[in-house]
Amino acid sequence: MSPNADITQKPGSPARSTHAKPEARSRIRWADVQLSWGKQALLALACAGAAFLVRLALDPWLGLQQPYTTAFAAIIVAGWFGGWRSGAMCALLAYGAALYFFIEPRHTLHTSLEDMVSAATFFAVVALVLVLTHRASAATRELRIVVMRLRAQGDRRSSLLATLAHELRSPLDAIKSAAAVLETKGGSAEAVQKIRRLLGRQVGFMSRLTDDLTDAVRIHEGKISLEKERVELDG
Repeated sequence: MSPNADITQKPGSPARSTHAKPEARSRIRWADVQLSWGKQALLALACAGAAFLVRLALDPWLGLQQPYTTAFAAIIVAGWFGGWRSGAMCALLAYGAALYFFIEPRHTLHTSLEDMVSAATFFAVVALVLVLTHRASAATRELRIVVMRLRAQGDRRSSLLATLAHELRSPLDAIKSAAAVLETKGGSAEAVQKIRRLLGRQVGFMSRLTDDLTDAVRIHEGKISLEKERVELDG
C-alpha cells in the first residue's frame, strides 16, 4: 500500500464490499395449518374411496374375510394429513362401505351381534391408530419447527459474523495505512499528530464494538437482564 494513501476514513462509515452477496438459502417451510372442515371431509372421502376400491379389487380372493383390511391404511393417511377428525370421518365411511358391500348379508345395513362385536373392535383399533397418528404427526411438526429455528439461528449467526467482518475492515484498513505512513521517513510533526488522532478514533471504535458484542453475548446467556420502562423526553 502506498504511504500517500487516504487514511482519513471515519469509523463506522459504509464501505463497499468486494464480495458478492450470497444467495439466500433454501429453507424447509413447515406451516402448521389446520385444514378446514370441508377439506378434511374431502380428504376422508378420498381415502375411504381409495380403500373401498382396493378392497373391491381384492374381494375375489378375500371374500367375507377381513372386510376392514384396507380401511386402516386409509385411516392412517387421513389422520396424518387431515388430523383426527379426518381420520374419524374416514373410519365411519370405511365402516359403512364394509358393512354394505363386504359383510353378510351384503347390500344391506342389517347387523348381527357378531357384527357389532366386530365393529366395536374395529373402532377401538381405529381410536388407538388415530391417537398414535396424531402424536406422531405432532412430534414431526415440532421437530421440523425446531430444525427451521436452528437453521434461522445459523443464518443470523452467519449474518452477524459477516457484518462484524465488514465493520472491522474499515478501522483495520485505516490503521494499516497509518502504520505504512509511520514507517516512511520524513513525516512531519503535523502528519504524525494527525495519525495519532486517527489511531485513537479507530481504536475507540473497535473498543466500543467489542463491548457491544460482549454485552450481546451476556444478554443471550442471561447474564444481563433488560428492564423496559417509560422515560420522559424533555425538549
